[in-house]
This record gives sequence, structure tokens and C-alpha cells, in this order.
Amino acid sequence: QYWHDTTTFVDVGANIGLYTCLARSAGKRGIAIEPQPRNLNYLYANLNQNNWADTEVFPIGLSDKPGLMTLYGASGPSASLIEGWAGYSRQFKQTIALSTLDIVLGNRFANEQLAIKIDVEGAEYGVLSGASATLARTPKPIWLIEVCLDEYFPNGVNPNYAATFDLFWRQGYEVRTANAERTLIKPTDIASWTSARHASSPTFNYLFLPKA
Repeated sequence: QYWHDTTTFVDVGANIGLYTCLARSAGKRGIAIEPQPRNLNYLYANLNQNNWADTEVFPIGLSDKPGLMTLYGASGPSASLIEGWAGYSRQFKQTIALSTLDIVLGNRFANEQLAIKIDVEGAEYGVLSGASATLARTPKPIWLIEVCLDEYFPNGVNPNYAATFDLFWRQGYEVRTANAERTLIKPTDIASWTSARHASSPTFNYLFLPKA
């Protein structure tokens, strides 16, 4: 029910385009953002196979500011801007271009309900740091974000875990688990998990929803 009124789906970390294609098949406008060349080839093939040439594709990464950065990981779903992510070898790397979500979206889609998915292997706080205008949009976008605490980070824990959730609470959002239960996540949960350096949540995918 959260996605019914959305008009545009923004897929940050689109990979081969599964979520982009699902949204497009549901009649949503699609915007796919993916920097990994091998993933992009599959993304283009999936869009062409379905005759969805109207989908916007940005072959870049997103962060807090434009520029260049190293993407680690040879290919597949776990390429990351974080060196050593998930134990992947540091030898597999390439330089990619970066922009920000605010630049990509600009002033387009005014007064429209956006849905934004972010799956960027630990770099989500950087993406959100370049999305202050997007966070402040009216109506507020609906967000689906992968946020890990003690999984995959080379130093053992996500240094921006609590700050990621705080960004949304300050903007008037509520947070729920992105599973069948849709459990409400409270600031006391995040404080407890951060202190323990382990999240007892059954998932690390979360919905950030405008409060009713």
C-alpha cells in the first residue's frame, strides 16, 4: 500500500535493474543509478528486452558531493565505495564518477510522490548526505534502504548507523522493517543496537515513511 500513489521510482544502486523493471512494469517512471559497468550491461539488456527505452539511466555513483572515487569489487551485487567491504579483495577496483541525488533529481517531479530505493553496500549515509533537498521535498518521498550495523563493514561496525536513522526522524519520518511484519523501529532500538554493536532486527532493509 505504500507504493500505490508513487509516480516515479528512483533506484540507487540499481544493479541489473530488477527493482527498476518491477516498478516500470507497474506503470511507474523509472530512474536507475548504477556505476558498475558489468551491471550496466545487464541493466541495458533488461530494459531493451522489455522495450522500456524511456527509463532514465545514470551510469554514476552517488555521494555527498560530485567528483571521482574508487569503486571496490570486481562485479556483481557487492561492489562498494568502502574499501574492504564484505572481505572483497582490494585489488579489484576502478575509478567512477560521482554526483548527488539532489543534482540528479533537481527540481523535477515537483509535487509528485517519489519512491527511492538505496542499496549501495554501506555507502548509504554518503548518498543521503547529498540528498538534503530530496529529504525536504513535499510530499515526502518513500524510501527503502539497506542499512547494516555489524555486517560486512571492514572495521566491524557502521560508523554512521545511528546518524542514518536520525536524518529521517529529524525530517518527520517513521521507520519500519521492510518485511512482512513492518515492525516499527524506535530511537531506543537504534540506541540499544548501537551500544551492543549488533542489531537484533530480523532484516537490514528498512522503510522510511512519512508519518500519517
